Amino acid sequence: MDEKDFERWELQVRSWAVDFKYPRTPNAATAVKLRLQVEGKQFTLAVSKKVWAVIVTIFILIIGSLAVPPVRAAVLEYLQLGAVRIFQGAPTATSIPTMTEPSLPAAFTTPLPGATFSPTPTDLMSILDLDGETSLVEARTRTQLPIRLPGYPPDLGQPEHVFVQEMEGWVVILVWTQTGQPDLVRLSLHMISEGSFAVEKVKPEIIQQTTVNGRPALWTSGPYMVRLFNRDFSLRRLVDGNVLIWVEEPITYRLETDLPLEEVVRIAESLQ
Repeated sequence: MDEKDFERWELQVRSWAVDFKYPRTPNAATAVKLRLQVEGKQFTLAVSKKVWAVIVTIFILIIGSLAVPPVRAAVLEYLQLGAVRIFQGAPTATSIPTMTEPSLPAAFTTPLPGATFSPTPTDLMSILDLDGETSLVEARTRTQLPIRLPGYPPDLGQPEHVFVQEMEGWVVILVWTQTGQPDLVRLSLHMISEGSFAVEKVKPEIIQQTTVNGRPALWTSGPYMVRLFNRDFSLRRLVDGNVLIWVEEPITYRLETDLPLEEVVRIAESLQ
C-alpha cells in the first residue's frame, strides 16, 4: 500500500467511527460506591462486635475483682463529702465506703473506724505561710461566692485575715486570731467551690457523723491541702484542733478550731 492507500483507509475508518453505535457505558461509580457501603457496614458491624466483647470482658473483670476483699477495700478506702475527700489510709476489713450526703442519717452521730493519724507540730503553719491574702470585699468580688460570717460567738466579729486561693475552683479562707495574740489562730473557716481539689484529708485521727442545720457533716482532724506563700501546695493546718465539714450547695465548708463539737456546730449554724 502506498501513501494514498493509507489515507483512503484512514478516511474509511473515520466514517465507520461516526456511524458506529457504541454501547452505553456502565455506571461503574455507583456500583463501586454501593459495594463500599456494604463492605463498610460489614466492617463496622465486625468492629462493633469486637468492641462490645472487650467492654463486656472488662466489666466482668471489674465485678469479679470487687468480689476480692483486698481489692474492694482499696476501692472503698475514702469518704466523700462535697469537695472534701478523706482518705482512710491502708485498707482494712472495716474500711468505710464512699459517702455521699444522702447516706448520712438526719440526726445521727457515731464514731467511725479508721483513726490512725497523729497530729505533729510540723503540720501547724503560720498565717504568714498562706498565699493569696486579700480583703473581704475583694474576696466577694473576685470569687462571686456567697461568703457568710458566723454570728456566734457574739465577740467574734470580722475575720482578721482573708485569703483567696485558686485550686481548680475557688477557696476562701477566713481566719480569726486570739485577742492579743495575732499569731495564734482562734478559728478558721474555709469555703470551697465546686470542682476544687482543695481539701484532701489523709488518715484522720477521728471521724464522726453529725449534722449542721439538718445537713450531713463530718467531724475530723488532721492536715488539709493549702497553697503556701511560695506557691507550693502542702498538707498543713492552722489550728491544733478538729475540723467540722459540711456542704451547703454550691460550697463545701470547713470550720477548724480547738472548741468541742457542740460549740463548733453552733458556730456553723450561725452563718449569715
